[in-house]
Amino acid sequence: MACVVVGIATMDVVHRIPGYPDEDTKTRIRATRKARGGNGTNVLIVSAQLACFASYHWIGSLVDPSTNADARFIVDDLSAHGVYTSSCQVHASGSMPTSHILLSDANGSRTIFHHRELPEVSDEHVATALATLVDVAWIHFECREAQSQLRMIRIARATQPHATISLEVEGPRHAWDDVQPLLSHATYAFIAQGYVTSLGYATARDFFHALATTATSELRAVVVPWGSDGAFVWCTATNCMDHVPVDPIPKPLDTVGAGDTLVGATISALGAGLAIQDAVAIGCRVARTKCLQIGLEFEPTTLDTFRDDVVRSLRRSTM
Repeated sequence: MACVVVGIATMDVVHRIPGYPDEDTKTRIRATRKARGGNGTNVLIVSAQLACFASYHWIGSLVDPSTNADARFIVDDLSAHGVYTSSCQVHASGSMPTSHILLSDANGSRTIFHHRELPEVSDEHVATALATLVDVAWIHFECREAQSQLRMIRIARATQPHATISLEVEGPRHAWDDVQPLLSHATYAFIAQGYVTSLGYATARDFFHALATTATSELRAVVVPWGSDGAFVWCTATNCMDHVPVDPIPKPLDTVGAGDTLVGATISALGAGLAIQDAVAIGCRVARTKCLQIGLEFEPTTLDTFRDDVVRSLRRSTM
């Protein structure tokens, strides 16, 4: 069964610095690395390593990799992890989106400066791509433009009626009036802490209480990652709100992609059959491990441990 992600890929340039600089000062960079980034493709990379689905597919905008070095770098990285890129919308010219990231050694925080000129993947292309894929079990949408997202989700429901659909909303730029209707069409929603607080809610529970008064016909659960506090989960069927804690991290090494890691691992665990609370617990553990290492590439022994966690959780749920 296939996992499909509709979202973005970027060229990330990560600069390690001693601490976040004051304005109008000079800071020496300790190290610089280039990596493929983007929420959607980060989710795919993490999920592909956990291998809970049979195949992984990215649908997004891509400059022709035969003529663009950054696009080739991105495609090569995804292919190395078993992610198929043949469903992408390929543009003959242009440049891949770029993010310059300041990674603070003082506390592991990351500050992102993002630039893009490449058009977002079109509704029409998503419709064509989804119609050609078979045995699709899961479709995950990274909310790029909230106003067009509803059309894409409806396309997914029509072309892949048996697939589970998840949605991630991160950027505060998305108006709540545009985001709220999306929730009744997704099966699972991942809402970033920054987005929740941008709406004026101090806690995830306050946000969930407000959500409980809205229509959520298809929605099973909402997950709000909350940094070092783990994540919060609201199940619509029971109106139950749970906190999933995570073990503290004395000093994070690299938090770039930690939220994407939680999403990717949670989707994998849900796809394997875990209940939402158990799946989010797996997601939190994988995200914690990610914060203790550079990048999203996990050691084989670490991946074996995560997979064993999934199996043990499944056994407990059937006892």
